[in-house]
Amino acid sequence: MMRICTLLMLFATLTCMGQVEHSTPLRFMGPEGTRTITGMGEPLSENAAITVEGSLLNTAHWATATLVVDTIKLVATPSMTNYEDGMLLQFVVPVNMRGALKLSCSGLTALPLTRPDGVPPVSGQMLAGSVCEVLFAGDRWILTNAPEKGCPPATTMINERLCIETATTANMYFYPAVERCSALGGRLCKWGEYYVACVEHAEELTGLGAAWEWIDDTSNHANTSVQVGFANCEAMRWADPQQITFGRTRCCFAPR
Repeated sequence: MMRICTLLMLFATLTCMGQVEHSTPLRFMGPEGTRTITGMGEPLSENAAITVEGSLLNTAHWATATLVVDTIKLVATPSMTNYEDGMLLQFVVPVNMRGALKLSCSGLTALPLTRPDGVPPVSGQMLAGSVCEVLFAGDRWILTNAPEKGCPPATTMINERLCIETATTANMYFYPAVERCSALGGRLCKWGEYYVACVEHAEELTGLGAAWEWIDDTSNHANTSVQVGFANCEAMRWADPQQITFGRTRCCFAPR
């Protein structure tokens, strides 16, 4: 009879294993260093207990990311039901990103994503395959681990205040050229900036002298823009942006 009761109790124990919800605080008893709970799985809700392994692997802060137009959509496990100040998430960047971005987690409202200084991420700060860490504070997400020094990728440092694109783009009109540089987080170079880059960094820049390049200089040239650099660093001509006038583009950036 004793054996039958023991077997029944063992069977009942095995069949009762599963997820348990405990609505009151747990008090651990026993000597210091031996109080523990074993066999806990990964948390399934935002208020579930986190295991030591889960905290070490940072699974509670990990999310998968996709980019939909200008919004980064994160899926976290466990999912969120609301945003709270201090929330920290990490994810792998799916594609190169920059500019005015928003971030939405678990289908909640999309809010702006900026660097700690309030500026949107610029080229080179969110590269595909890199791990980004974002912190929720107030009414925005903050990119906490963006590299803040140096020039963006594919640019050459001219001095501590100026970076310039190493290569030029294909020919385009003036206003699309302005929009392109702005979308990259930069601007068209000024005449003096281009000249210094052309003279002092000719070996580092490609395409110099091969075509006219747009610059941002309309002073003393009413209703016209300026192109420079064809054949030599001092070459300059006026160009009407309203006419069919092409020029290549080489954007300038402030070092991050």
